[in-house]
Amino acid sequence: MFAVRFSVMVLLSLIALGVHAQGFDTPLIQGSKLLTISHDHGLISNVPVSVTQELTAKVRWLRDSLLAQKEKIVKVIENSQFDTKDAFISIIMPGGLLYASYKKLNHEKAEKELVQVGNDLDGLASDLQMLESISSRNTVAMVH
Repeated sequence: MFAVRFSVMVLLSLIALGVHAQGFDTPLIQGSKLLTISHDHGLISNVPVSVTQELTAKVRWLRDSLLAQKEKIVKVIENSQFDTKDAFISIIMPGGLLYASYKKLNHEKAEKELVQVGNDLDGLASDLQMLESISSRNTVAMVH
């Protein structure tokens, strides 16, 4: 009985080693080339080329969405400017100081959002530029 168990264990071990060794020979992603990206802090990533193209398209969509949001925020800032009509309302109407402070807070909030969207757009622009340069470099390398 011991000999049967031992031989079954050896047979299963050899099969497991064969499957494990085969896993290192086959690429993880079938049918696509990998793109190597070296980051500033020393990290090196391998990304499939098709994923980079999809990622570039998503970053472009996000940038367009942020540009639309920026336009809306600029309109909100223009509409929330404190003008003479608002000054007249705050002087004449009861609760006018509350109205003025509410309008001022909305204006400041919109300005902060505009700064944040601008920072996000700057970050996306640099990311998009990096992705496009990598994908174009890969395309040129594939042509040669």
